[in-house]
Amino acid sequence: MKRAYHDILFADGTLKRGPVVVETTAEGRFLGWHILQEEEAFTEWHGGTAKVPGNYAEKSSS
Repeated sequence: MKRAYHDILFADGTLKRGPVVVETTAEGRFLGWHILQEEEAFTEWHGGTAKVPGNYAEKSSS
């Protein structure tokens, strides 16, 4: 599942400005993220700030 947000906040307090796309499983498990470059199919816009679980460092998946 892909969702777009304005920003992404990591557990260490690092805030990455977006827009960003966060990818999760259907159960909500975090898979990765990337900066939104252009409109993407099957991406739901949520806005706001995505909060990444503590066991993931700031690292783009792209």
